[in-house]
Amino acid sequence: VLFSIYLISRKRFLKNYLLLFFQEELVFLIFFITLIVIRYGNPDLWHPVMGGEKPMDFAFLNSLIRTKYFPPLDPWFAQGFINYYYFGTLLVATLVKLTSILPSIAYNIVLAFIFAQSAASIYSIIYNQSKSFIKSFATCILGLVAGNLAQLSVIIKNFSSPIPINSWYWNASRVMSNGEINEFPFFSFIYADLHAHLISLCIALLIIAIGLSLFDTLNSKIITLIKVIGIAFFIGIIRMSNTWDFPTYVLFSVLVLLFCYIYSRTKKFTSVLYYLFLIIVLITLPSFFIVPFISSYHVSSLGISLYHGSGTSILDYLKIHGLFIWIFVGYLLSLIISRRSSVKSVNRFIPLLLFTFAIGLTIIPEIFDSTLALGRMNTVFKFYFQAWLFYTI
Repeated sequence: VLFSIYLISRKRFLKNYLLLFFQEELVFLIFFITLIVIRYGNPDLWHPVMGGEKPMDFAFLNSLIRTKYFPPLDPWFAQGFINYYYFGTLLVATLVKLTSILPSIAYNIVLAFIFAQSAASIYSIIYNQSKSFIKSFATCILGLVAGNLAQLSVIIKNFSSPIPINSWYWNASRVMSNGEINEFPFFSFIYADLHAHLISLCIALLIIAIGLSLFDTLNSKIITLIKVIGIAFFIGIIRMSNTWDFPTYVLFSVLVLLFCYIYSRTKKFTSVLYYLFLIIVLITLPSFFIVPFISSYHVSSLGISLYHGSGTSILDYLKIHGLFIWIFVGYLLSLIISRRSSVKSVNRFIPLLLFTFAIGLTIIPEIFDSTLALGRMNTVFKFYFQAWLFYTI
């Protein structure tokens, strides 16, 4: 907050970025009001059929609002403690306490806040690359409002016979035949479970933003180090908020550093040591930052093994990810046609990095399984949801 006040107090800074501030605030308000209207139409936190896990999320939220010490009390077991990656919910609970809004009302407002803040974050990342309001706003729509191609079959079926209203958003999140969850952001906000993966969206986008900004400061070792420490801090935050995101964003950040070294064009031995040092900082510091949390947090074995069941069919895969693949193929064709297929430019390379990383995330459930995470139901859900963010950007 103090840093923001300092920046605003500098008239030159405010003059140069006033329009950008206005645009981002406008994007925030559009998305905030949109989801407020949606939640106003269905504010109930429970439904006998389509209620989801909102009672559990609400119980966690209330426990964190009322707790006087950490780890907080488990709302189901007397004298027990919440042994879950609850820090994202703590961030939410802090906002509720600061505003003194009734928790049952704040629950819905928080969903709108996360929706809007995620949009503002996506807008900021894309505007930094494109300097275009239209492209940046379109990306917000693509990431947070668009559905997958399975929605087309829902529309077609509705022409022959009207379908229940919940099927409009539910069917597209259950494309595969074995019960896997192929959730995407707009489904999550419509369904309105205040889950860890939803709360951590803003943190994940912040890590991506700082990571991509490393390409802009290759010539300054001090600024690069400060940014890497910042990334490590927020990777620690995301580990406490949604542990499934932890390995993904460590790997993403390490890859960014490796490619920063390649684009720095300095092949000196000291440069190799410097980037190795940065990677070590990135890997070790997150745990150091969150010692108070992990000292009382105990994780059961995930039971990771190779997956031997039936995989995702090509047709189902294209239904879920086909929109992004189609856009990216168009991007590659434009490079080839314009004879700019070289990836020596950082601005052309970043889409290649993000798209390839997203593809890699979607391949993980085809190779690995987790007994604790209910098999592919959750591995597909977690990694496909993460991939959607990288595909979007």
